[in-house]
Amino acid sequence: MGLVEKILKKSLVKNAKNAAMHEVISYMDATRSIDSITQKSTSTYILFIRKKKYSSQRNFTVTDQHDKERYNIKSIFPVFQRPRICLYDIESHELGKIILDSNSSLDPYATIYLEGKKLGKINRKLSVRIKLSLSFNNWSLVGNLMQDSFTVTDEHDNTIMKLNIAFNSKGTYVLEINNQEHEILSLLLAMAVDFTLHKDN
Repeated sequence: MGLVEKILKKSLVKNAKNAAMHEVISYMDATRSIDSITQKSTSTYILFIRKKKYSSQRNFTVTDQHDKERYNIKSIFPVFQRPRICLYDIESHELGKIILDSNSSLDPYATIYLEGKKLGKINRKLSVRIKLSLSFNNWSLVGNLMQDSFTVTDEHDNTIMKLNIAFNSKGTYVLEINNQEHEILSLLLAMAVDFTLHKDN
């Protein structure tokens, strides 16, 4: 093969790779962007959980569909206590928290507290996908194989909430809630997912 043919072949391969990458990005943007997830949603209530910029910890701001700030979420790592994720209202009142009990799948994974009261345990199941069983409400949480979409269902397989990781906005979750009464609990479960995905960071 001559030099010109080698250069031409290399150029064709590069163009083919670029075209394939463009198709993947276009597809993900059309199906996993904030706008596409929101437009496809059948939920009556949607919240956006965005990682705060320039934060060394995984801290988040929660806004509604009108871009109004509703909550703040902070990851806390006390020296002599278990790591925890705390949910606050805009006046910095604590509404709930999740305390990590163990990284082992054989032990209770975390304890969840709502309005200062212990609600129950979260356990992680052995699975390729993220699966969490909850010791309250007979709820369960299952993620897809790509680990970018998670669904909480009740004992009758009714959907309580959906959590999607937005493709075109780094560090952003779209939380779809079918019943606004579950808003606080849904946010805590969303952060349990984030902690599971990023517990090594």
